[in-house]
Amino acid sequence: MRANGIRPGDRVGILASNRPEYLPIRFACTLVGAVAAPLNARFRTQELRHVVRHCDLSWIVLGNLDAVLHAEVLQANMAGMPLATHISAYGMTELSGITSHNDPADPAGERLGNCGQPYPGIEVSIQDAETGALRGRGEQGEICVRGFSVFSGYYRQPEENDKAFDAEGWVHRGVLGLLDEQGRICFRERLKDLLKVGGENVSPLEVEAWLSTHPDIIMAQVIGAPDRRLDEVPAAFIELTPTARVSEQDTIDYCTGQVA
Repeated sequence: MRANGIRPGDRVGILASNRPEYLPIRFACTLVGAVAAPLNARFRTQELRHVVRHCDLSWIVLGNLDAVLHAEVLQANMAGMPLATHISAYGMTELSGITSHNDPADPAGERLGNCGQPYPGIEVSIQDAETGALRGRGEQGEICVRGFSVFSGYYRQPEENDKAFDAEGWVHRGVLGLLDEQGRICFRERLKDLLKVGGENVSPLEVEAWLSTHPDIIMAQVIGAPDRRLDEVPAAFIELTPTARVSEQDTIDYCTGQVA
């Protein structure tokens, strides 16, 4: 934060769900002397705009996977908070927190689709999730990481460690993405979260993100439901605004032609 110009007394917005990376961000604010301003990750764009206008933020740290995955959501947040610098990061518990974040000096349009370059001492490779073959720049595959921050293994779980680490020390956690031409990490989705619908991969995140743009839907969660013909199909649980009257068919019609 100091390297990016945050000074004592500055207000830093934290837009993140309940995840381990939240604590380092809060501690970083304390060490720098900045004021942490938690932002409710369930707020819609207009609600966030109202809160931010009363916070006088210098910086916003995002930990929202939907926002990283779907550029239009992050773009709407940027438009609603034009005086804040939006930063996306990549990381997980097994990597001791985050391993990259956007360069605040990059144009907003570039920050929409990537999580920045890996930190010094961290290596990232993109591998085929089934064969382990290396993928080139711009090609999607499993994001694999190794370096000083990678954990040493799960406590007393040798079977899980065998799944997580390969012979070359790369940690595999089933996260799909790519490295762009500048070597920046571009997160896409979690391999284990994909639904197999009649043999086709379907992303619950894509469906959830689209449903969340409906003006009467506060939040959506998509899971796999058993199906005799397709093995499983997406099933969405939605929370409506108090006065909304949205039918099942209305929801289906809203998604038709908008999601893969």
